[in-house]
Amino acid sequence: MAEEQRGGTGRSEAPSQGQAFRKEERPLTFPSMASRPEPDFTLDVFHRSLLTASVAVAVLISAYTLLQVPSMPEEVPIHWSLSGTVSYGSRSTVVLIALTLLPIVIGTAVLTRFPKIFNFPFELSKDNAQRQYRNAVQMLVWVTAALTVMSTGLYLPWLLGNENIVLVHVGTAVLVASMVFFVVRMYKLR
Repeated sequence: MAEEQRGGTGRSEAPSQGQAFRKEERPLTFPSMASRPEPDFTLDVFHRSLLTASVAVAVLISAYTLLQVPSMPEEVPIHWSLSGTVSYGSRSTVVLIALTLLPIVIGTAVLTRFPKIFNFPFELSKDNAQRQYRNAVQMLVWVTAALTVMSTGLYLPWLLGNENIVLVHVGTAVLVASMVFFVVRMYKLR
């Protein structure tokens, strides 16, 4: 009460103003992104390598695909239905897809640097913030890898002249499996 009289933020006002606060005997809680602590961990070698390789492969395969567009046939496969029917479209579609997928992969990789801004389905506390950050960053590393596999699976039929998109399915499976794994783990790490 004395703090409120001096013009400071009282305990009851702290959550509404986005400031860190402590509820009774529980750890310090961060109700807003601004009040959260900075990440103080580094990714393990495996996840750093996976992220670096994913971005490198995405950049290289996208660049190579874009360089090959002039030598591609006028019509290229652009959609594969579940029944196996293939739809064809202009090779300018290849350019559009490559220029869309590459920024998505790079953007996802860049987001791994800013776990403080991620949305979590519960409040972070002093006790769980760093492990939640690490888990979320690892999930994004796997999402980046899955997106790279999916985009490579799209580019290969154009580059090789076949209609095999098995890597798209593999990438989709990795994407779904990794997201389920890390979301379940997020709740266990609370």
